[in-house]
Amino acid sequence: LLRSGMDWPGKVRTDADLKAADAKEAAFLKRARRPADFDEYGAWKSGPKRAATGWFRLEEVDGRWWFVAPNGRLWYATGMDCLVGGITAPLDGESRDAYAWLPPKEGPFAAAWGSQAGKDGVSLYVVNLIRKWGPGWRERWRERALARSLGWGFTSIGNWSEYDPALLAAHRLPYVTSGPAMWNETTPMVIGQVADAYDPGFAEDAKRVAKESLAQYADDPWCVGHFVANEVDWRGLPA
Repeated sequence: LLRSGMDWPGKVRTDADLKAADAKEAAFLKRARRPADFDEYGAWKSGPKRAATGWFRLEEVDGRWWFVAPNGRLWYATGMDCLVGGITAPLDGESRDAYAWLPPKEGPFAAAWGSQAGKDGVSLYVVNLIRKWGPGWRERWRERALARSLGWGFTSIGNWSEYDPALLAAHRLPYVTSGPAMWNETTPMVIGQVADAYDPGFAEDAKRVAKESLAQYADDPWCVGHFVANEVDWRGLPA
């Protein structure tokens, strides 16, 4: 845990520090370039070419399973999950007392407040985005999140990033989505919340669970796929 008074290189103490760090990062990202052998999807331009179907899919190529991009090029997925412009942390009496300062609910920091689990909450990340960029911070954050991912060489947007639909709709990086969990369906569980993927009804259940969540992405070739479960606990399964 951090102790009060700790110091380290680059520690932010003022709004001016935030803005200086922002300018430094912007200059770095302006110089950053994607690998020359990446195409618009981040797929392998000079690699083996398969049939172009207009959609992401899986295909075995020379004994290895690959993602194949909509244009038929082989694609290797790397990316960060949870690209979200601030998550509200719920505040109760005990956690509220841990803060020496909280932003006022009215005025420029109003957007940092929200609710989580039925409790008032605040995102200090959003507070700093507002300090750094002021009005229009959400659009600036979205552009910076994409620039970082591209500049760092990632090829996709990871799961739990669909809270900002415009981030996905920018079509700068392929993405995955998530939706309702499988364990409320009829497929038997092997253990805990692990559904039996070999059960005859599993495929039908997965389609039914995903159908509503996937409807908004059904015509988007940049959508790689959809998760129907999250953080499944594999402990206790037979070796």
